[in-house]
Amino acid sequence: MVTKSEETELNRLESQVDNGGGGAWEYLCLVRKLKVRRSDKVLKHGLSILNDSKKRSSLGSEEWTLYEEVAIAAMDCQSLEVAKDCVNVLRKKFPESKRVGRLEALLLEAKGSWGEAEKAYSSLLEDNPFDQVVHKRRVALAKAQGNLSGAIEWLNKYLETFMADHDAWRELAEIYVSLQMYKQAAFCYEELILSQPTVPLFHLAYADVLYTLGGLENLQTARKYYSSTIDLTGGKNTRALFGICLCMSAIAQLSKGRNKEDKDCPDLQSLATAALEKEYKQRASGKLTVLTSAFKSLKFHRPGKLQGFYPLLPNLDFIHFLFPSHFAAFIVSIAQFYRARDSTSIPRLSWMPNLWNSCGYYGQLAYPCEFNMKNKRISKGKKGGKKKAADPFSKKDWYVVKAPSGFTVKDIGRTLVTRTQGTKIASEGLKHRVFEVSLADLQNDEDHAFRKIRLRAEDVQGRNVLTNFWGMSFTTDKLRSLVRKWQTLIEAHVDVKTTDNYTLRMFCIAFTKRRPNQVKRTCYAQSSQIRQIRRKMREIMVNQASSCDLKDLVQKFIPEVIGKEIEKATTGIYPLQNVFIRKVKILKAPKFDLGKLMEVHGDYSQDIGVKIDRPADETMAEGEAEVVGA
Repeated sequence: MVTKSEETELNRLESQVDNGGGGAWEYLCLVRKLKVRRSDKVLKHGLSILNDSKKRSSLGSEEWTLYEEVAIAAMDCQSLEVAKDCVNVLRKKFPESKRVGRLEALLLEAKGSWGEAEKAYSSLLEDNPFDQVVHKRRVALAKAQGNLSGAIEWLNKYLETFMADHDAWRELAEIYVSLQMYKQAAFCYEELILSQPTVPLFHLAYADVLYTLGGLENLQTARKYYSSTIDLTGGKNTRALFGICLCMSAIAQLSKGRNKEDKDCPDLQSLATAALEKEYKQRASGKLTVLTSAFKSLKFHRPGKLQGFYPLLPNLDFIHFLFPSHFAAFIVSIAQFYRARDSTSIPRLSWMPNLWNSCGYYGQLAYPCEFNMKNKRISKGKKGGKKKAADPFSKKDWYVVKAPSGFTVKDIGRTLVTRTQGTKIASEGLKHRVFEVSLADLQNDEDHAFRKIRLRAEDVQGRNVLTNFWGMSFTTDKLRSLVRKWQTLIEAHVDVKTTDNYTLRMFCIAFTKRRPNQVKRTCYAQSSQIRQIRRKMREIMVNQASSCDLKDLVQKFIPEVIGKEIEKATTGIYPLQNVFIRKVKILKAPKFDLGKLMEVHGDYSQDIGVKIDRPADETMAEGEAEVVGA
């Protein structure tokens, strides 16, 4: 974080350089040190130094640092030709540098060449899987394409390795909030609070998420974290003060005085309102009356005391100080008041249906409800009467899950689904379910217990769920048993397309072994040999997968045909052992074709019955019978 003195010095140097007073290099060094974003200034003053041969030569080894700084600033300003020239100079000076490789990938990203940038980042990660900058650039690449689910996937993988990266946890939480996945966002903020308990921003964000989730328990927890935010900031956080008021109001509405823990609620709410009124008197005295009216209206949300909302409708200025989840609660309170006062007045609010679409949880909950001022009970039965417990399985049916014909065992289990009712068709709820089965159960062979096969439901025929191959992985204990000391682990992955248009990502793993008659205990491969082996792995995986359909490819996984082929082809480079296709992911499936699915499953004559001939005596008896009706 930039301190006040550093910011003053930066502004002084910037003004001096802009007015031609010199000190451009000192300014650029300070920008790089403080990690501030002044791309236009860096580009302008950096080029002035690089274009002057005397100034450039006086920098010594710092010249290359300046080239990198100017290249990044040029990409930020969309001066891609300048960035390209700087990167070319660096590549010429450092032909094998991974740092320059990152700049080249960044340039591809700036040009909008997403696919090429992704390949460049993947190549860099193969050489160094622990490069944090490249991992984060992949997340940024996914976000730039609007692929938020992909960004979440990359961030989760990154955090499995770098669990102490607070910026990554915060970025993941913000993405979850943008997708309205509030429970996942709450988990991220909990991690941040555990690692940095004195940062009030994390307490405040966590309280906002809990308030948005709703429910008495979440609201009570949100109130505690709003209070801790106020404590950490010395009572100067206006957002937390508003949060306290709204939490207290919502808790009072839900608990209705039954909760013994909330006896001191009025004191806490009065303290928060007093602090807000004092703040508004000092900074926005013109809006103090609006704030006071809002407090009167929001107090405990009791239906008999909501008259204050009516005069507030023409002037909603105080909403500017509330965040979206609070605004949703305010809209619900207005609806409750109008339902209680005059149900015919609701259509006059032409703006309300549009606002309801943005209110999230509260709007969807409150809008269809009818409020009764006299009788607040929902059920019409006797007071205290017990509800009949319905059997949850009475409306469900069992379906048999069928594996493709390539496996020995066809019936892999049974699954439940709610019976077809009205427009809700049972088969639609079964489609695209994914089942994970051990290959030992599919082949009746315990030697294959370390492989897990994923099957996805593609269609439903009668009570049979027809599945197709959807991926494969190894168990963790198998992978750990393969890793030993004094050998090199080599991994490679590649995206391939089968002849029936399935796009897969295949991951291969291999380990070096000692050569025949080798005395040395270790068997470590050199970097050049590892690159050659990876290249050979990719070639063989592409050739084996692109020359057959998915059904035939699955048959190659079980006896490990591809692994044996790789082991044989790399003998001249370095002998390998334990070569496996450890993981397969289906990235893209073609359009559903029932005919091809039935080919994968073979025939089901055992399920649909076999035609038989009638005995002769029954045939004669039927011949003499008189046919009645058509």
